[in-house]
Amino acid sequence: MLFADDLTQRLEEDPAIRSHMPSFSLHAPDVWSLDLRADWEGVGPICVRPTELEDHAALHAFVTQGLGEQSRFLFAPYPLDERLDATIRGALEATCRREQLTFNAMQEDRVVGHFFLWEFTEPIPELGIAVADEFQGNKLGHLFMNVLIAAAQASGKRKVELTTHPTNEAGFHLYSKMGFSDVGDKTITLGDGSQRSEREMKLDFNSGC
Repeated sequence: MLFADDLTQRLEEDPAIRSHMPSFSLHAPDVWSLDLRADWEGVGPICVRPTELEDHAALHAFVTQGLGEQSRFLFAPYPLDERLDATIRGALEATCRREQLTFNAMQEDRVVGHFFLWEFTEPIPELGIAVADEFQGNKLGHLFMNVLIAAAQASGKRKVELTTHPTNEAGFHLYSKMGFSDVGDKTITLGDGSQRSEREMKLDFNSGC
């Protein structure tokens, strides 16, 4: 199934998405050209698209201002120090090179959501999502997960994996609902170079999930 067709079907069949986004416009010749526009209940007009180099300042503001302390603790791929600018630049450049697939949900020039499939050249990419504190609880995570899963399948990936902190019960519930299985603990390296143990979860496209 084509990416646009699969994503459209997913969005129309997810009750949480239907209740917050009764209509939308979708242009997606491929995963790198997604343009999804909708008026999301509780959030307002949004545009979901791949990141661009020009998003640097907006993404920096999202990480440092849009996410509160607890959100930055749970979503920690970016270091909160002098390395942040370079790390953001590297992530945006990697998407331009198609080594990573990274999306922003935008309100005009403001990032309200950021989500990705990193290590996209590998058979099993790494998934991550974050929603601005102001808009958490409005089911945007359902939208982001469906976009990433459809993109992974359209790109021929065998599985998708993620890790989540043991205290992130809301995230664990969402990932489980989307078909991910808990496969045990894994030591990961955060954006600042430190390490910690998180739950590892995987979605296997060949298992019927």
